[in-house]
Amino acid sequence: VAVFQRRAALEEAEEVSAIAVQQAQKDEADLPALSGNQYRTLSTDVDGDGMADSIALTIQQDQQVGTTRTLRVNRTSVVIVSGNPQMYFGIVDLNTTDGVKEIALSDEGPSGDPTTEFYRFDGSKLVKIGSTQGLYESMTFDGAGTLTTTTRASMLDTWFFEDQFTLDSSGMLVHVGQDFYERLGDMNDITALAAVGFDTSPTSPVPAFSVVAGDTIQIVGCDNIAWCNVKNAADVEGWFQVESIAWSTLMTGWSFAD
Repeated sequence: VAVFQRRAALEEAEEVSAIAVQQAQKDEADLPALSGNQYRTLSTDVDGDGMADSIALTIQQDQQVGTTRTLRVNRTSVVIVSGNPQMYFGIVDLNTTDGVKEIALSDEGPSGDPTTEFYRFDGSKLVKIGSTQGLYESMTFDGAGTLTTTTRASMLDTWFFEDQFTLDSSGMLVHVGQDFYERLGDMNDITALAAVGFDTSPTSPVPAFSVVAGDTIQIVGCDNIAWCNVKNAADVEGWFQVESIAWSTLMTGWSFAD
C-alpha cells in the first residue's frame, strides 16, 4: 500500500509540475520576448544529480498583494512577492566545482534600485541562499563562489559602487565588506559655497587642504559608513566625516535621486 501511495504522490506532483510548465508557456504570449540567460521554463540539472530538473516561473497579479512570482522546480515551489519583477529567471553557477547551479530572479525596484534573489534546489526543496542589489544579467561570477554586483551607497548623496558577495561554508551568500568603496561613473564637480577644510585621513586630523566659495572638488569614494575621500583641482586628496557638518548646505552639485 505504501508503495502505491508514494507512486500516486509522485504522479500527482509530476502532474502539478507539468501544469506549472504549461501555465508558464501560456504566459509567453502576454510577456516580453526572452533572450540570452532568460527563461520562464527550462529543463536542466540544477542539483547536480545528473538528471534534468523541470523549472517553471509563473506570474500572478493581485490587487491586494500586487505581483507575485511562483518558482517551481519539479515537485516544490516558492512564492515571491515582488514590486517590479522581471518576468523571467536566470541560471548562474556560483561555484563551478560543487555540481550545483543557482536560480536567479531579479526585481527592477521602485526607482532604478534593482535587487536579485538567489535560490538553490537541493533535490527536495528550494532554499533562498541570499539576495543582493543589482540585476543578475549585470553581475560577474568568478566560478569560485564570489559574485560582483553594483550597490547603491547608503550615505552622502546618490552614488553606486562595485560590491562583492561570496558563498560561506554553509552555502549561503554573505557580503564581503571593504574598507573603501570607489564611486562608479564620472566624478561630477562639487562646488563649495563657503570655506571648508579637509583632513589628511580618517585617523589624522592634520589638514590636507581647504577650499573657499567657488572652488570645486570631486568625491573619489567613501567607506559607506562615515568618511569620504575627495580630491581638489590639483589632485590633492583629503577626507571629511559626513555627519560632522551639513555638507549639502556648504557645497552644491550633489546627486539626489529618488
